[in-house]
Amino acid sequence: MRVRKGVWLVPESFVEQVVPKLAAAPPSPPAASPAPAVSPRPPAAVSLEELRTRSYPSFTRIVIETTAPVVYKVESTGPREARVRLVGLAGEAQVESIDDGLVDDARLERAGADALLRVVFEGGAAELRVTTLADPPRLVLDFNRPQEVAARERQACTSLRTLMLDAGHGGHDSGAVGPAGLMEKELVLDVTKRVSRLLEEKLGVKVLLSRDGDHFVPLRDRTSYANRERADAKQPGGDPVLAAFGVLSRKSWSARPRASPAGRRWRAGGRTRRPRPRRATD
Repeated sequence: MRVRKGVWLVPESFVEQVVPKLAAAPPSPPAASPAPAVSPRPPAAVSLEELRTRSYPSFTRIVIETTAPVVYKVESTGPREARVRLVGLAGEAQVESIDDGLVDDARLERAGADALLRVVFEGGAAELRVTTLADPPRLVLDFNRPQEVAARERQACTSLRTLMLDAGHGGHDSGAVGPAGLMEKELVLDVTKRVSRLLEEKLGVKVLLSRDGDHFVPLRDRTSYANRERADAKQPGGDPVLAAFGVLSRKSWSARPRASPAGRRWRAGGRTRRPRPRRATD
């Protein structure tokens, strides 16, 4: 081969031998087209597990339990109703009647792909507080009563000015004894003192204790103390005592069955542990 003035000069024999081979070569494959983009999978739908409600003296609670955390948006809270949108929540429409003086009912309605919770008030508007919890996922909506209504209910509760709490046991009467040596008389005295502080702080009432130390107080002395201090809480018999905390009248005490001989010996200090009842067979 020779190059002259930019032109390739090849022998005729080269053309006869090479050109046929080039013509017979298979065509090159076409360039591969780019793979189509795969769209991400849509997130799994969140389904409603349970809608439950509960009424308290100062607020009404609505709990929405779901299969996964749900996105919510408070759309409006007016004098007649509150609306909360639950984004992407699947579930059938339902109505929960509450009728507790604050909330009339809770209505879960469909709004396209979302669910809409409508809470209808009976009187005026309520203050809404929303909390999200896990395990299981749930949305907790607390509707608080107006301050003036809560104040009136608090005042009604404090119509009881004096309460009496009876820890029971004490002194030689140790009560049940735990495996580690904890005696019932110590436990009930500690609980009674705690409850006394809570009642005084939360309700502003005067609380009396049948005993404030490790000593035994006979039942008649407990009821006499409650009567003498004019405790306001009364049981059906008419005695001014707080029966829920173990202070019993003479009538109710005399109506109780007598303790067994083993129980009387235990109360007198003859036993260190209360006799265990025989376990019934199935």
